[in-house]
Amino acid sequence: MSNQPEPIESELSFTIREWARYTIWALQKEIVKRKIGASGALLRSFEHRVKFGAGGSVSGVTIGFWYHGKFVDMGVGKGVKLENVKGNAEIWRAKTRDERAGRKRRVPKKWYSPTMYYEYQRLAELLRDKYSLSIPARIDYTLSERIEIKL
Repeated sequence: MSNQPEPIESELSFTIREWARYTIWALQKEIVKRKIGASGALLRSFEHRVKFGAGGSVSGVTIGFWYHGKFVDMGVGKGVKLENVKGNAEIWRAKTRDERAGRKRRVPKKWYSPTMYYEYQRLAELLRDKYSLSIPARIDYTLSERIEIKL
């Protein structure tokens, strides 16, 4: 008996790998669109890995990137706490006041949150429609540089 995965697992791992590649492309596209990171370190930091469990079955996927990229998404860092980040209307009013006063303000640039939520939903639909699989309604993307999706 060989340790080779069943054909469905090979197709499943290919599908998940392609989803991860597309998701990384979509995230990088948002970074460029929002003009984040002049050095390009965040763009170059993306990686992905399909995880396998016992018997060669796919158990999850991990997408990794530079940790500080999430701070840009939240609009925090350099002394700005999350509880001090304002909503959009407040940001624009404050921005105008600060511009008149000659100050700059840190603003959330939502490159990660909406894109990742959408792509996670796409993965759930893809696995449900193509393989009759369901994935948990949650995703492990705490404040770390890795996004873990367990199947």
